[in-house]
Amino acid sequence: MTAILPAMFWASPAWWTGTPGVTTTLKITYNSIARWITGLPLTTRTTNLITLAHLPLLEAYLDYLSLRYAIRLHFLPSHHALGPPRDQPNTLISLPGFHRLYNLSKHLVLGKLEDQTTTINTTAEGVTKTTSPNPNKTTQPQQLHEQWLQTLQDHTIVIYTDGSKLANGTVGCGWAIYHCGDQQLYRLTDRSCHLGDRAEVYDAELHAVQEATAILLTTTIPCSTIFICIDNKATIDTLQFNKYNHEYA
Repeated sequence: MTAILPAMFWASPAWWTGTPGVTTTLKITYNSIARWITGLPLTTRTTNLITLAHLPLLEAYLDYLSLRYAIRLHFLPSHHALGPPRDQPNTLISLPGFHRLYNLSKHLVLGKLEDQTTTINTTAEGVTKTTSPNPNKTTQPQQLHEQWLQTLQDHTIVIYTDGSKLANGTVGCGWAIYHCGDQQLYRLTDRSCHLGDRAEVYDAELHAVQEATAILLTTTIPCSTIFICIDNKATIDTLQFNKYNHEYA
């Protein structure tokens, strides 16, 4: 099913217009998938079938995919060929789905989005200068992190994890555990693990979190709050939602 559904909904924001007739052919396959999941006979009503298969309504799922795509378009520059979404687009007439993306997302975006790439400053002489919003990318995040560490209470545990992949395809991960006391960090332990060439960095990140937290079950140092510092957003999302029961999550 993981291969069928992506193929069915391929480029759906371009062709899904919200008209039920567009999904007539798709529903045949969609209902067949639901029957395969549930094992129910052909006499079962379609609405009950979709509910028992824990599948969303086809039109609702297509709207969800279009909304996600519309939100992404809002972050494109104005000169981009696809966006941002417009109330009355004058391009891409052959792709009717794009014409409704604005209506799907306009209630989510109020005002102008922040420009995170450049900052425009005007000097007294009227000269406009364009600068980076973070002129010192190598030190400012570190300074902010050090300031945050100064706010931690005693007995706080801070865990740093990271995963990496070498040029030969092998993947590994490492983790370090620190104990906070008197506004200083004291290293408890640091370890690493080799995961072979069949895992990805994403798996390594999750594995590092798993191993680090398992060590805390055997430590005798009291801990009140635990912070895990992860530099992989996909890992954080998986640990937060765990929709697909990932092996390590």
